[in-house]
Order: sequence, then C-alpha cells, then structure tokens
Amino acid sequence: MSCSSLDSSDNKLFIYLSQDHTGVTFENNLTYNKELNPYTYRNFYNGGGVGIGDFNKDGLQDVFFTGNQVSNRLYLNEGDFRFRDITDTAGLNSEGVWSTGVSVVDINGDGWLDIYVCKSGSPGGENRHNELFINNGDSTFTEQSEQYGLDVKGLSTDAVFFDYDRDGDLDMYLLSNSFQSVTALSPQPGLRSTPDSDGGDRLFRNEMGSTENRSDGSPIFTDVTESAGIFSSRIGFGLDVLAGDVNGDSWPDLYVSNDFFERDYLYINSGDGTFSERLPELMRSISFSSMGGDLADINHDGYPEIFVTDMLPEPWARAKSKTAFDFWDDYSERFRNGYFYQFVRNTLQLNTGLLPGDGVKFREIGRMSGVEATDWSWTALFADLNLDGSNDIYVTNGIYKDLTDQDYISDHNSMRKLRSVIEDDQPVSILFDEIPSTPISNYAFSGTDSLVFHNKAKDWGLAKEGFSNGAAYADLDNDGDLDLVVNNVNSPASILKNQSEVVQPDQRGMTLQLQGASNNTFAVGAKVRIWIDGKLYYREQQPMRGFQSSVDPRLHFGFGQSETIDSLLVEWPGGGYTFKENIPIETSLVINRSEDEGSETSIDSRALSVKSSLPKPLFQNITASVSLDYSHSENEFVDFRRDRLLYEMHSTEGPASCVADINGDGLDDLYLGGAKGQAGRIFIQSESRVFSNLEQEALISDRDSEDTDCTWFDANGDGALDLYVTSGGSEFPSSSSSLADRLYINENGEFIRNSNLLPQSQYEIAAVVKAEDFDQDGDIDLFTGSRMQPFAYGVAANGNLLVNDGSGNFSNENEQLAPELRELGLLTDAAWMDYDSDGDSDLIIAGEWMPLTIMQNMLNETGQATFEELTQKSGLGESSGLWKSLLIADVNRDGRPDIIAGNQGLNSRFKASRENPLKLWVNDFDQNGSIEQVITQSEQGRDIPLVLLQDLRQQMPRIGSRVPDFETYSEMDMNDLFTQEELKGGSVLAANNLESAVFVNKGNGNFEMQSLPQEAQYTPLYAGLYHERSPENTAYLLTAGNLDAVKPLFGAYQSGYGTVLEFGENNINGLDLAESGFIVGGEVRGIHAVKSLDNLLFLVIRNNNSHIWFKQTD
Repeated sequence: MSCSSLDSSDNKLFIYLSQDHTGVTFENNLTYNKELNPYTYRNFYNGGGVGIGDFNKDGLQDVFFTGNQVSNRLYLNEGDFRFRDITDTAGLNSEGVWSTGVSVVDINGDGWLDIYVCKSGSPGGENRHNELFINNGDSTFTEQSEQYGLDVKGLSTDAVFFDYDRDGDLDMYLLSNSFQSVTALSPQPGLRSTPDSDGGDRLFRNEMGSTENRSDGSPIFTDVTESAGIFSSRIGFGLDVLAGDVNGDSWPDLYVSNDFFERDYLYINSGDGTFSERLPELMRSISFSSMGGDLADINHDGYPEIFVTDMLPEPWARAKSKTAFDFWDDYSERFRNGYFYQFVRNTLQLNTGLLPGDGVKFREIGRMSGVEATDWSWTALFADLNLDGSNDIYVTNGIYKDLTDQDYISDHNSMRKLRSVIEDDQPVSILFDEIPSTPISNYAFSGTDSLVFHNKAKDWGLAKEGFSNGAAYADLDNDGDLDLVVNNVNSPASILKNQSEVVQPDQRGMTLQLQGASNNTFAVGAKVRIWIDGKLYYREQQPMRGFQSSVDPRLHFGFGQSETIDSLLVEWPGGGYTFKENIPIETSLVINRSEDEGSETSIDSRALSVKSSLPKPLFQNITASVSLDYSHSENEFVDFRRDRLLYEMHSTEGPASCVADINGDGLDDLYLGGAKGQAGRIFIQSESRVFSNLEQEALISDRDSEDTDCTWFDANGDGALDLYVTSGGSEFPSSSSSLADRLYINENGEFIRNSNLLPQSQYEIAAVVKAEDFDQDGDIDLFTGSRMQPFAYGVAANGNLLVNDGSGNFSNENEQLAPELRELGLLTDAAWMDYDSDGDSDLIIAGEWMPLTIMQNMLNETGQATFEELTQKSGLGESSGLWKSLLIADVNRDGRPDIIAGNQGLNSRFKASRENPLKLWVNDFDQNGSIEQVITQSEQGRDIPLVLLQDLRQQMPRIGSRVPDFETYSEMDMNDLFTQEELKGGSVLAANNLESAVFVNKGNGNFEMQSLPQEAQYTPLYAGLYHERSPENTAYLLTAGNLDAVKPLFGAYQSGYGTVLEFGENNINGLDLAESGFIVGGEVRGIHAVKSLDNLLFLVIRNNNSHIWFKQTD
C-alpha cells in the first residue's frame, strides 16, 4: 500500500500520510550484533513508544517517539498534518541510549506537559537511568530526574502517573522487566513475594505538597513499594500497566501485564495508601504472555472492561507453526505453584459491575467477542474510531523475527550455531538470518452493542503489513475524530489521518479538555459520564495507555448522529463534581474545574444514579445458614496422558445429585454423589435446615465407583423411595465392575444394593438416568444413557430403556421398543415430555456431536410402548451440537412443553455453522488397537486438524513421522495427513451449532430454535433449573456450568458466574448479577429446588468444590 497525501481520493476511514507531507522521518531501526541481540537481550524487538501532547500550548497535539538504537524524536505539530523536528534544539537527543516507554504528564503542575522516558537495553553506559524532561515553556526541556527522585536504573518498560492516594498530586507506578534470564528461572512457589532490588516494579508517592517549599534538596518522589503492598520480584516481567477505577469506588486501581510464566496483577486500591492484589479472586482466566492492554467501558454500564494482548495468531496454520502451547502437566504444575489459569490468547475481561458485598468480578469473553487472536501483539487501545458511539479496539502487532517459530526452536542445529558464535567467534548473523520474518497487519476491531467485535482493518484502510509496537491516538487536526500515530520497527513511523468528515459526515465526535487543579492540571483520574437518550458514555482521564505510550490528553467521544448531550457529569479526582445539561455536540468542549465545579447536593439526581444503592436481588446466598457436611472431591486422573488428542477431559463431569422427600416429613432430602474413592451420601433434612448424613454401608462399599447421575423413585411398589445411581468416569476399562449402575432398595431407611444384576450387556460410562412410567402399567421404568465407551471417546454409546416388572426387576427392552437407541451417540442428558400432547411420555436425548434426538412414544391401546425416532421430522435434525444439559418447561405458557438445552456456548476457540461445521474424526488411524480422535475446523471446504504436532507424534508415531516439520503440518488438512485407507472405517461426527437455546414446541410436531441471550453463552451450561417465582408468577431459568479440564491450546471455560434468565411474554431477558443475586463460581453440575420448612431453597452442586445455597428474596 502506498502512502497518501491529504488530497487523496481514498474512500477509507484512514489514510497513511507520506513522510514527504508530514515531515516525520523517524524510523526505529534495529541492528543486532554479538553484544546486543535477541539472545543477549530478550526484548530486542519490543520496539518503542509514542507520546502525544501539546508541548508548546498552540492548541495542536505534538508527537514524541522513543527509539531503541536511534535517538528519541520530538515533532511539533504545525497544522495540516505537517510536523517539525525540534529534538536537538529542545535538548531531547538520546543517541546511544535504549529508550522504551514515554509518559507525557504535567508533573510539576505548571500547566506545561513534561516527558518521562524509561530506559532499558544492555546495562551500563551514560544516561542509563530513566529521564524526566521538565518543559521550560519555550520548546526546550531540562532533565531533572535526579531532583525528583525518579532517576531509576533498570530494565524499565513504562511508567503511569496517577493520584493513587487522592491527595491532589500525581504519583507514579514504574513497570520493570526483570534482569533475570527466563531460562534460569522456574515457576516455583513463593518467588512473587521476594523483592528484587535491581529490577522489580516500584511505586513512588509524590510528596510535592510537603516538599515544595523545602530547600534541603529532598526528592519529590519517595519509594513506597513495600509499604503499599506492591510486588517487586525478579519474576515480574512487566510489559504494560493500566490505571483506572475498576470497581467504581473512586480510588484508582492498577492492572499489570506480566510476560512469561508470572501471572498478571490486579491491584485494588484500599483507600489507605495500600493496594490489595486480588486477581485470583476477581478473574478466572488470563493471558499467558501478557503484553499491551487497555481499559474502557464497552457496554455502557459505567464500569471499565480490561483488554490484554498476547501472541496467538488468528489463522490456525500460523498458530500451529509459530506458537508454543503448554502441555497439560506443565500448565497444571504452574497452577499448583500459584501461577493461575494462563492461556496463550488475548483476553477481554467483562466487568460485572458492583455486586452485593463482593465488589466486582470479571468474565473473560475474548473468544466470544472475536478478539482473542491478533498475532504477536503490543498496543491495545479502546477508542471510538468510527464515531458510532461504541468503543473500538486498535491492536498493533508483529515481531521482526518470528522468535517462537517452532521449526527454528526444535532445530538441534540452533544450539550448535549458538556455541559456534560464542566459542568460535562466528558472525552472529548465522543465528538469526534463518529465523522467518513475516510482516503482519494491525487489527482494528469495530465495536458493537452486542459485545462482538469485527476486524475492519482492511475496510478502514489500516491493513498495511509491518512490525508495529507503540501507538497512540490523537485528534491531530482538531476535527473531532481520532487520528493514529504508530512506532514501527525497521520502517518509518506511521501517521494515519481519520477521514470521518469525508466518508461519514453525519457521524459526530467530540474532544473534551478537562482543566484540573494546580498539582493535576490535566485532571488525571477524572471520570466523565455523558447521557444521550438514556445511553451512558463513560470515560476516565488517563492519557498513559497504549504499549509504552501516551495518548491525546483530551478525552474523546463518538456519538453517532446525535446532536445534543442530554446531561454530562464530571467527577473530579479527589472529589467534587461538575454537571451540565443540554449541550450541543461540537468538535471540542472545555470544562474548567475552578469555574464549573459544583457540590453534590446541587447536581441533578439522575447524574448521581451511578452512586445509588444496588437493586434488591432476586436470590440471596444463605449458605452460612444451612448445615450440610459435604464437599465433592475429584480423584486425580489426567485423561490426556492416555488420550493425547482429546481436547478436554471427561473425568470431571460429576457429581451426581438428586432431591426427594424420602422419609415423608414434607422436607426434601438429598443424595450427593462422590468421585472415585469418595462414597456418595444420603442427607436427611431437619426443620432447622440441618442435613444429617444417613450413613449407609452399601454406599461406602461402592465408593470405588464414580457417581454421574441419580434418581429417586419407587422401584418395587412398596411406597418407599429407592435410589438409582449411574456409574461413570473415563479412568475405568470396560471390564471394570465399578462401571456397573447401582439400584439401592429402601428397606425402612436402610438402603440395600439390589443383588440382581441390572441389564447391561457391556459396561459403558453412564451419564444419565431418568425415571418414568412410559408404558403406563403403574410402575416406574427407566431410561439410562451412556456418555461414551471406555477408552474410546467418539465411538457411539447406547441408550437403554429398562422396563420394570413391578417388583424392581428390570429388563432391557431396546430391541423391542427402540432399536435406534443402540449406538446412539455420546449421551449427556435426557428428559421425558409429552411433546405431542397425546397423554404418554416421549423421550428427548442430548449429547455431544449429535442433534437433540426425540423418541416419540407410540403407546397403543393394549399398553404396548414403542418409540419412533422423529429427530428430522420434528425440526431438530440440524441441531447437532455439543449439548450438555436438558430441561423441559412451558416457557411461553401455551400449554405445550418446550426444550431448554445447554450447549458449549459461544465463548470458545471453536466455531461451528452448517456451512463450516466443527468435526470429530474417530478411528484407529494407526491400527494399533486403540481409538484416536482428531478434532477439525472446516475452512473453505478443508478440514484443518486442531491438534498439536507434538501430541500427534506421541499418540501416533507412525503418522507423525511422515510430517517433516511444523510449517508443513500447519498447511495440512485431513486428506493430507492421512491416507484414504487410514480414514476408511472410521466415523466423522459434526457439530454445526454451539449456542445454548430454547426449542419452542409449535404444536404441529415441530420445534423452532430460539437462542438464549448472550448471558447464557459465556460458558458451557451443565446445569439448570426452571423456576416460577411467586407471587408475581414470573418464570426464571437459573443456569451455570464451566469446565476447567480443557487443554491449554483451547483454554478452560470459566467465564460463568451463574446466569438468571427472565422469561417474558415474548422475550427472554438476561439479568445482571446484581439483579439476580445468583452468583456461583466453579464447575457447577447441579441446581436443585429443595423444600424446607419455611422456604423453597436452591442448592448448587459443584465439581471438586463445596455447595452453595440460595433462597428467593421476599
């Protein structure tokens, strides 16, 4: 793409301006040598930053670039996108010093913007310390870092200035990248808490108020790192730091992105001069190689989301050849050692908003939002680039040498070459010349109100390929839209003009300049809320954002075609407000704190609604008031060690749980199952909400079985409830009697295992049991369904109709009643329903890699029940998914039962549609007697395997050996990888829909799919409860799920905190957590309504965790 001048007729949103027009000739050129190269300095290609500010107060934003092996440069904006280099006359030349981040800030409160530059590179040399350039007001600067106490030597990445103690002046967080070699460290426990005096992060408090009149030469900034609770260890490989109020308490918090194995930090400001690091409490999944980041409100609720970049390429081919994904054992060990759930992908943390008694939490929705993969990414910036009222995301990326190229890393010659350079004085070029260099386009994600983003880089004129690092946005021509400035490696810096006034003249944007108090003249930390037609636009004033960069110090808003601001509220840092109404939207607006500040009592009550109390929730957590001594404890078993090509484990899908009043006292009792080695237990409820264990020898004797489902029913017609428990767990072979289902007969409160063998032709891994008198003979029959065959995930398992003879003896009548149940699929759940309103019970079955399957009961006048499979005829034939759970309810209250089905959800790396289904190929590909599974993504008619080459070679050495390298493998589809003979005889399963949904019964034998709201798509749904709340007679669906045991290649599914959906007359609404009060983390496997003496209680059962209790509020 050629660069353009201002008279370009290019109709894109952005145009690249030529050096000839702008006069900006800065190029961050890098040349490695023996002393300084990517081996001796790991951040060699991290690049430089961009600083924006009006340094000469002429009303135009100027541009500062940091250079690594070249000098930093300052360009004055002279209008019309023409700039003049004043670096040398300004006293800013930095030849011979490796600069990284730039912070533009009025540090001394004189109204003139100063420049703080971080230094890194190889230790030693002149001016190696960070430098603070004080603006003299005449386009010259004086270096005064020592006087201010900020002349830090280290591997500094960036600095953010913010008023953490709200005393009116700006403090500083200094982000560092450890001197320590990563290869010399291992993720051991306790490293995080050990300070590193040479290279750790540091927090400096501004003492300007107490030292400005002192003459003893004391520095203005003092180091308060330790006393403030900041980690400053040698494993803090910091690459970005964000400051902002994430929990709405008006105290600025911090998010720190750490590279390599150390997890990120989320510091919550305690308001007393200290911070509490609470990331593990408030988030569930984070990026592994965290790089750049930004925070902003993307859903108009007044709470900022957090976006962090990583190194995952978008194309699967490039991901498989350029990315080093964790193996499960390494990932698990790091987690056990305190390094949390980290995955190689960008993460977008959706802020839940304020919750009752618990601050805020974050849901990671990057995969659902479509922003998880942007390659080796640096800058992340939220900004409304197209002025439509929604925040967009701009991401710079590229690494000049693909240092994680898997072929280069695995080449044994690489170490030989390294030794030859060190020992034989060979030229260093032999190490790096063979590493691929692939220019990559930056990304520009267009935001929407749906939280789904679309990459518009090509459409907007931003798809030029290169190697970009630091970037900043600024309204360089004061026309109300945002232009972009980008610092590139080994190519000229980019100046990109926003042409909104040409390509979309009806869209309106506005820059807002805040004039603050004397020691914080740019009002850093101020929060601005604007309302237009009931919609909230929220910004927080923090110019230090973008990788190693600082953006335009004026806030920017896009408003679409709106013409008037209804109301505007400024919450000034440290307290105080300004409120304005009915403001015409112009390209710029200035608000001065000293002139416009008012008291809180004089502000319109609508403007302060954000500070109001939380709504009364529908449900209240009452766990502390219920006595139940039970916690599920999962046994140690790793499916991936046996089946290396699986994408998730199937051994953590319990426990079983079921509810009934087994002693007839009007109070519900419980059966809660155990994992292998943990006996299931029966609990009897008392009137005081105490559940007492009814100890049973039979249950203890069967503790080696893993309980996956259960049901209470009267098996033998004696009026007492008996217990049926299915057995599963993927660790058992088909010969293991631990897989036998169990029937426990209730004999006056003692449960005796039925000595008669239940009809099972072979042992399978059971998933579900549902009781129903489907033949209407007066006794209760059963349906049981198998999750899979032992050691053979993907091979179809059976459903079973077990007919009761009235005395508790069961026979398998599949062949007579429903032969289609044989080898039906990978079953997960089932339910009985009279879908055709003929008075008998029909069967609906869910499973993975299969459609929802309906078996119509053809009960005749003589009482003979047979079942006909009607999946295609009922409109469910195209519903193939990864179904987890089923509920039956009349959601639209038309008298017909509908189906609520929990699916994988949309927040995963998997994408599925009818045109491009997700597939699972199942076969003994290498003919060694064991079954393998290869999952593929369909792309342009080709089936691309989503398994790592390392796993393929270990699982199928003969097949893997024919693939010479990662690059070859990255381009292979299934027909390239396997011969037609090897593919023959296997099965190919497909999923074309991953959304959880309601299937509405139309009354004509057909169902119509209606997707559940977005709140139900964050995670796989393993459990649900449909509840009609009295007295308002409103129906709600309580759902939850999550799955931790997923390969790091795909990342765990942990974004669910429980969801409540409200069913209206014609719609389904998702409630936020504050409204519902139904807040549950962990891996939920059961939600039950439990009758107590005075309330209906709600029990949540979780895998490898404790239980949670709720009641509905009055």
